[in-house]
Amino acid sequence: MSRIAIIGAGSWGTALALIAARAGNEVRLWARGDEVASLLRTKRENIIYLPGFPFPENIAPTSDLSEALEGAEIVVSVIPSHVCRRLTKKCWACFARK
Repeated sequence: MSRIAIIGAGSWGTALALIAARAGNEVRLWARGDEVASLLRTKRENIIYLPGFPFPENIAPTSDLSEALEGAEIVVSVIPSHVCRRLTKKCWACFARK
């Protein structure tokens, strides 16, 4: 299947990550903060924005944007609009290093 990067770990990003993972894809779920990413890795579900839906093993939460984008065949952005410009610049910087 595909390697998918979901950029944004709110309820919508988490739901998309779950759907993509259940379809057999390798998913990296990017969260803005280290604390949130650590909580997602530890609890293996998003207890903040979408509790009650455990993560399958093929979801890898991270707060490292480069790690999330590494080798991604599909990138899905589900970030709030007020964050879009800043984060898009960081994404392009990650791709430019390759």
